[in-house]
Amino acid sequence: MDRLKAETASLHDEAEDHLFQRRLVRGELSRKGYVAYLEGMCQVHQTLEASLRDAATRDSIVSAFPAEPRFREDALRRDLAHFGAVAGDLSRSPAVESLCDTLRKTCQFDPTGLLGHLYVLEGSTNGSRFIARAVRRAYGLTGCDGTAYLDPHGEQQQAQWALFKEQMRRLDLSVDQKAGIVNAARDMFIAIMRISDELMDLEAPCEMRYSSGKYGGQERSDHVTKAVHRDGFEAASL
Repeated sequence: MDRLKAETASLHDEAEDHLFQRRLVRGELSRKGYVAYLEGMCQVHQTLEASLRDAATRDSIVSAFPAEPRFREDALRRDLAHFGAVAGDLSRSPAVESLCDTLRKTCQFDPTGLLGHLYVLEGSTNGSRFIARAVRRAYGLTGCDGTAYLDPHGEQQQAQWALFKEQMRRLDLSVDQKAGIVNAARDMFIAIMRISDELMDLEAPCEMRYSSGKYGGQERSDHVTKAVHRDGFEAASL
C-alpha cells in the first residue's frame, strides 16, 4: 500500500487540483454539470462492477477480495433519479467510453488490476464526503438526496477506508500483480482527469485543458498491453 501511494501521488495531486474538482468543492458547479458528472461515474461504476463480478469467477485474487460492499452504481442511480435523470439518458463522453473500454480490457487481460481501479474510486470517498456538504448547500439538498454517491459511508468513512486498506494488504499478490494494480490506479487517475476536462467544457469551454495528453509529466501508461507493472496510497477526492 505504501508503494501504491508513492507511485500515484503526483497523479492524485493533479486530479485533486483539477478545476472541475475545485468548482465542485466550492459549490460553483452548475446543476447540469453535476448531473453530467453523476451520469459519467454511473457508467464507469456499472462497467467496473460488472467486470469485477466477471473476474471473480475466473481469478482467485479478485474472488477473495470483498469488493461488492464498495459498489456504488445503485447509489448513483438514486442520485440521478433525485435530479429527474436516468442512467443512460445522457450521451456517453469519449473519455468515459475510453475508461470503460480500459476496464473491460483489464478484466480480460489483467483481472487483478481491477482492484487498482477500485482502489482509486474507493479512496476518493475520503474527500468526497466533504464535497457532499458543499453540494448540498449549493443545490439545496437535504439528507443523502443527490449525494449518496459522494458520501456512501457516512460516519463510518474512516473505519471503512481502514478496512479496505487492510483487506488489500492481506492479498497474497505476486510482484507482477502488485505492479498491475499500481498501473491500473495510475490509469484511473488519468482517466478521471480526462473526464474532468470534458465536464469543464460543459461549464467553461477551453478554460482548462490537458491538451498535451500528458499527466504527471508522463504519457498515459497502458498496463493491459505491457507486462511491466508497479505497487498502495490514500486518495482524497475525485
